Amino acid sequence: MELLEKYLKSIELSDKEIKVYVSALELGESTVIDISKKSRVNRTTIYPVIDSLQEKGLVSLAQKGKKICTKWPAGNTAGFSFY
Repeated sequence: MELLEKYLKSIELSDKEIKVYVSALELGESTVIDISKKSRVNRTTIYPVIDSLQEKGLVSLAQKGKKICTKWPAGNTAGFSFY
């Protein structure tokens, strides 16, 4: 993940955006609470970070409830990452 984190820094993501994004990638389809626990970023802080990542095209809200899905940072059109 270190290489991914360096790449994310190079595209000017903040430290919190990186923590949240990497945690979301590792968890796959997950809730804000799950991402908060994994990333150790306060749950109330997660929401604006998710909004920012969504604007950048890196995450999307799943159609089922309030799950968060992640995309690869290169804007992979193959879809979402669920691993």
